[in-house]
Amino acid sequence: MNFPERSEVGVDIQFHLTSTFASRVLAYARQNATGKICAAFGPATLRIEICGMILSSIALDPLRHAATSPTAPVDFHLLMIDGKDTGIDAPALDGLAAFHNGRERRIKIDSRRSALTVNEEWNTRCLIDADKRHSIVWIADAATIPEWVIYDQIKDALHWLSYESNFGLFHAAALRLGAVGCLIAGKGGSGKSTTTAAAIAHGFDTAGDDIVLVETTNVPRVHAVFDTVKLDDKSLARFSQFEPFVRNPRRGPDDKAIVHLFDSSRGRIASGFPLHVILHAHLTGEQQSRIVKSSPSDAFRALAPSSLLLLRAQGRQVAANCAKLVGRLGTYAFEIGTDTDAAVAELAGFVDQLKQ
Repeated sequence: MNFPERSEVGVDIQFHLTSTFASRVLAYARQNATGKICAAFGPATLRIEICGMILSSIALDPLRHAATSPTAPVDFHLLMIDGKDTGIDAPALDGLAAFHNGRERRIKIDSRRSALTVNEEWNTRCLIDADKRHSIVWIADAATIPEWVIYDQIKDALHWLSYESNFGLFHAAALRLGAVGCLIAGKGGSGKSTTTAAAIAHGFDTAGDDIVLVETTNVPRVHAVFDTVKLDDKSLARFSQFEPFVRNPRRGPDDKAIVHLFDSSRGRIASGFPLHVILHAHLTGEQQSRIVKSSPSDAFRALAPSSLLLLRAQGRQVAANCAKLVGRLGTYAFEIGTDTDAAVAELAGFVDQLKQ
């Protein structure tokens, strides 16, 4: 394995065991980290260390809202390494039995809760050791991969930490108006991000437009994981106040613009607020919007499949968390029309009724 001259950690042979790789890169990071943060997401606190200048900016900027004291107790340690920037090679896979799953391979390392996930499309390796409570991510070249691949590493660390805990990650948006918190569920393309952007413009607070952490207690509370809002070109033109803050101007034609609310609308980032209802969203194609009473089973079908797809592991726990959550919240259908302002007005009126 190749470590650059600037590190005092000398290596003269290739490491064939992931445990050796882990111990060496952890030592390397103590001397050469280019960025670090302790980030608190309600019941979970991560210490994140980055090796690589480009990777530091991409990985840490969406977490600024969650920064806490560097001396705070942490629940999990995430180390992310840019192979090109640091000169560190990927961990060798010699002698390990691979289990193939699409473009990813998950490799069993030992009898403990440990796994090495290989993403062949984006050339990443993620070594998770849930018993040692750390995750080590190697990325071949952070400058050449989409931002969401890097965000996924943070999401996955939180997901592993949630195992057998009283919180979970969910594919949903979360909005607050006054003291009323709403979770908006729905598959990709159901209007969560556009509705979130419009709601922010009309005075709502948000804990996220795509993935949130929720305490699955008797009174569920939602916490912001990332400060991002993702908008397609049409929505970005509609909400031009976000355009100066787009972080990926050279995005591909199928990629959404990424805006950090910490830069554009810092006062609208909210975390730790109680949830009262879950609305499962879908686009109707009609001009007007409406919110109508629905069943917990409908809400579960909107929340669980996309959350399972997004999280990819611990499926039984994800499904159980979704069932627990919809059982504790009022459930409604949010039929979103083409008039975005009218959709937010419908949501605001609905919240006012809940307050009464």
